[in-house]
Amino acid sequence: MSNYRPVQIGVTGPKGSMGAGTGHHIDSKYSASLTWEDVVGRFDSKANLYGQQGRNIVFSNQGMDYAVYNPKAELAAKVALLQKAAGAHAPRKGFRSFDYFAPKGTDVWDKSAEGAPIYLAVQDGRTPAISQSPDYGVYGAVTDQEGNVIGKSGHGDTRAAGQTYEMPDIATNETSAPLTVNNYYSGEGKKKKQTPNLTNQLFASLMQQNQKKDPLTAMMDSMLASGSGKLDPSALYNFL
Repeated sequence: MSNYRPVQIGVTGPKGSMGAGTGHHIDSKYSASLTWEDVVGRFDSKANLYGQQGRNIVFSNQGMDYAVYNPKAELAAKVALLQKAAGAHAPRKGFRSFDYFAPKGTDVWDKSAEGAPIYLAVQDGRTPAISQSPDYGVYGAVTDQEGNVIGKSGHGDTRAAGQTYEMPDIATNETSAPLTVNNYYSGEGKKKKQTPNLTNQLFASLMQQNQKKDPLTAMMDSMLASGSGKLDPSALYNFL
């Protein structure tokens, strides 16, 4: 079984800030092309890290009876539990999906489930891409060498977009380069260009040496021309 490292891609959020579904729950999806032993390895890595925090993976879909994932259980038992959890989730083409909470203890309604870290288990050497979508909130996705998505974890709090998380390395037990959650929706190639505010535009205009008038003179001229006796800030736009 391969080694995996759990990479934090976000934190759980309330309904309205994490996409669709119940607030503070987590959704992880793994490609149906992966073996169940592979999926077990990925869940083991997440469950072990949660365990260090006193947290548990508690499955929440109907029929799961809030079953707790035990990374120390026999392989057959873990496979059976994951198969049941995937069957309890609505089908997603090409993926096996798992809904769960990560509280301290086993009560999914405990306050500790709020703002809990969301992990995506990836093979060493792979770095997940982080983004947002209206129905999945902040999420992370990892691909294989051919570029096929093989794992996702989502429903992160969109209010926490822009946070940076350290990435642990299984081999060295040290952290590698930090991973930053991008504050934009999937489908966009880059962050939306921010329009400079009026102050920044004014400063930019003052830096232009070829202006015939300075902005203050422009406002004065506008006031004299209008006869209103008031400075008109809109005159600045002729210089921006």
